[in-house]
Amino acid sequence: MSNDPPVLTAVDAARERVAAEQDRTTAKREAVDEFRERVREIDPEPLGGGGNGALGGGRTNTVATGGTRSQAGSVGGGCRAVRRAFTDCLGDVAGDADDSPDTVHEAIAAEFSEEVAVALATADGGGRLTPTLRSGVLDETRRRRAELSVMTSALEREAGSLAAAAELLGETTEWLDEHNPTPLSALSFDDLAARHRRLADHRDRLDRAAAARQSFLREATGEAARVGIRHADLVAYLHETADTGHPVLATLARLGELCETAQQTVRTHLVCRA
Repeated sequence: MSNDPPVLTAVDAARERVAAEQDRTTAKREAVDEFRERVREIDPEPLGGGGNGALGGGRTNTVATGGTRSQAGSVGGGCRAVRRAFTDCLGDVAGDADDSPDTVHEAIAAEFSEEVAVALATADGGGRLTPTLRSGVLDETRRRRAELSVMTSALEREAGSLAAAAELLGETTEWLDEHNPTPLSALSFDDLAARHRRLADHRDRLDRAAAARQSFLREATGEAARVGIRHADLVAYLHETADTGHPVLATLARLGELCETAQQTVRTHLVCRA
């Protein structure tokens, strides 16, 4: 049989990548929850008022900063408070692990929507955190929270799929490592036949695992038919910078080839003994 060891590092790396994404998703979900509470504590700015029709002329508006309420006397202070809360809560986890936004505007657009980012950015140009805008921001936090919940479930399913594949791959490589040192010339005809059957069994299990993995990739994880993640898209995202976009399928195929080569070698010895 071949002395080349099966390559399992791709699956190991995939499991580490999923674990890291699970940690990041959990942190982001908690950050969104914290941001939502901060936004709820910020008083919206009414459109009416004395003086110049804005919150000027010495009039102030109360906003939340951290856990302490303070006064924001300038127009757009509420929007600035929302942006500040976003930076405090989500600044470290916004965007993807390999592609962090450069500005607060880009980060808000990435986590929520470009529309929300533009609306909050208009504060410096005279915009206000109106009740409608604040309600819209809160709606976006609920939508994003639902997406992150689905992401959590999808990652859990991916982790389970990888764990099952790793177990099978480990069992197969362990058997190959255990039997590889024994020269085929030292085996009887019956022992060779038994090894041939066992290798066929390993190949069947690997083929079934590959079929199951392909079926899994065609599925999706969703919530109330509103938010869904296709597993093929999730895997493409998780492994876009890896050597292979499908580490499980690639490793199953590689190990299947090793078993097939070993089986052919055993078959040659069987023919010679016949």
